[in-house]
Order: sequence, then structure tokens, then C-alpha cells
Amino acid sequence: DALRKSYEPFDMNSNLRGMTGAAANILNYFPDVSDRYWASCDIDKLAMNDVVVGYPDKMFKPDRNISRAEFATMLVKGFNMDNCGLEAKSIFSDVPMSNWANPLIAKAVDEKLMKGYPNGRFMPQKHVTRAEALTAMAKGLNSCKMDECKAKEILSKYKDGCRVPSWSQIPIATALDNGALSDLKNP
Repeated sequence: DALRKSYEPFDMNSNLRGMTGAAANILNYFPDVSDRYWASCDIDKLAMNDVVVGYPDKMFKPDRNISRAEFATMLVKGFNMDNCGLEAKSIFSDVPMSNWANPLIAKAVDEKLMKGYPNGRFMPQKHVTRAEALTAMAKGLNSCKMDECKAKEILSKYKDGCRVPSWSQIPIATALDNGALSDLKNP
């Protein structure tokens, strides 16, 4: 695999040594994410909290699609579920015990944030869809239950809200109601 994740985050603080003056307060974790990029602040916050670590080449690659394995990793770290011990498990035929993301995928599945496909596979390299991502995020939120009517009302505010798969309407509306995608200029 050309891209592999590391459990050890890239230490940007070592790159800040010796900086003085106004530049000392500027923290840009990844050289390929400019301060003008629409999500740069959020990316830096996630990096600061070790939710994202970037790629081995020290880049973030913000316009690259995220795989299901990468997203499972972000979910587990983002909801602080990696503090409770992670163990590799043989759950899916396409995620061997030696896979870098196996323990994180297992945790995301154990916590019911994500699930595999009916054929017993997880498809870790497949791009996570927006519906899958928002559904998984909503599952991690401790929020009030939402009914179908309220979900449809929230989704109607989005230009593609009518195309949201029925299985994900309530969780996506829950995620949106809790601030997901709030930085988008054109919902």
C-alpha cells in the first residue's frame, strides 16, 4: 500500500523551535494546508488533538477522498475511544489482523459507529461517502432522538437534501442539527 498511517503523530512543535515574535503564535500543522483554505482552522484543531496525523510525507492532502479505514481512525480518536485500549480483531475478511487500521476499525464497529457490508467485508480502502460519514458522526453524539418529520425539515434546507438515502436521513439530520457542515457557505 502506497499510503500507510502511523500511530505516532507528526510533531509539528519541533518545527516551531526558534520562532519568535508574531510568527511564533502561528501554527500551521501541514504545509499543504494554507491559512486561506476553508477548513484550515478545523484541520489544525484536529491535528492538535491527534485526531488526524497526516501522511508519512507530512502532508494532509485536504482535497483527497478519505477511506473508510481513515475515517474509522478519525472517529475513534475524535470521540476519545482510543484511550480504552485497542485490540486487533478478525471481524472482516478484508481487514487482516496485520492491517494498520484493524484495531481502530474494530473499535468503531464495536461502538456501533460504523459497520461492514453484508458480504462480511469492511472495504477499508473504499472512499467513505458523506452519508456514511455523517451517519457515523451522529451515532457518536449524545443528542435527543429525532423523528422523521424533523429530519426532513432539516434536510430540506440543503440543495441535495432530497437525495439523502432513507437509511441515513435521521442520523444525517441529527449531525447537521448538532453543527456538522455548519462552515459551508452553500448548504
